[in-house]
Amino acid sequence: MNLAKGEFLVQTITQKKELDFPFLCVKKRRQWDEGYPLITTAVLKENDYIKLAFSGLCSYPFRNEKFEKSFNNKHLSDFSRD
Repeated sequence: MNLAKGEFLVQTITQKKELDFPFLCVKKRRQWDEGYPLITTAVLKENDYIKLAFSGLCSYPFRNEKFEKSFNNKHLSDFSRD
């Protein structure tokens, strides 16, 4: 989704089944448990498929489908998927 200058997101809709999916959100900060996060990683598992999102790596948050496909490829060794 790309918003034009002056636009903002008012509402999102989440399917009820997605509220029960296992998830993890990790924020790495420069010091302590407070302060602005340097990088944030969000992970969601849906039917044995792991979805990943990042913020702090570049100027906008993003997901990368190629990275997710590689990460979820069971034919690769654990070392190759890291």
